[in-house]
Amino acid sequence: MAGDFRWIGYVVVVAIALLSLFFAFSKGEKWWQKNPSKLGFKWGYFYIVNTTIGIGLIAFVIALLGFADGDLRTIITGVTALGILSIIHRQAIQRRRWALILTTILSLNLLWMIINIFYLRNRWPEFRAESAERNPRMSRQSGIGVNQVKRYAGTIPQTWRIAIFAALSWVLAVGVFVVLFSPYGSYMRDDDMMHMIYVMFLPSGVGMGLYWAYERFVR
Repeated sequence: MAGDFRWIGYVVVVAIALLSLFFAFSKGEKWWQKNPSKLGFKWGYFYIVNTTIGIGLIAFVIALLGFADGDLRTIITGVTALGILSIIHRQAIQRRRWALILTTILSLNLLWMIINIFYLRNRWPEFRAESAERNPRMSRQSGIGVNQVKRYAGTIPQTWRIAIFAALSWVLAVGVFVVLFSPYGSYMRDDDMMHMIYVMFLPSGVGMGLYWAYERFVR
């Protein structure tokens, strides 16, 4: 019986991947034809759609379970998650920077996170230019603040910016995982909460400390 459910899971994963590939190549080709001077975005469309469908199915199942059990809180959780996810998906498809980063984190896929550090970074000037085109007035009004932030961020070495981003992504990914999959059950005791905090911050802290030691004494 367990084997049957396992095969169903495999079929769902493959179906999501194929659907994501179809959308990525179709949408990516049309987008590139309209913007031949820009870098391609097929991988971007793939991971956006794949993540949205995967997380969306989980949220949908949560809502269905809530309806089946008559649990209003579970229903609200699932429906709210679907609503928020649809907003993030729409903004990510439009290449909004915050939505692209958030979708990357929601994928809960460490390999994709690493890939997107470089993939999105290479396209960041394009995203910034598109944002300025969408909001020219806001861009002019906030130019001083943006420049100040950019100057401050520029003082931080690139490798440290990547390390900080990776640490924060891990913290957020653990939180999302706990919310979606409830590894501690329906009720979290105090020791469960402490364990979650340890998992969130201990690896990030140790990793940052080891990287500091490497930069300070080895490199």
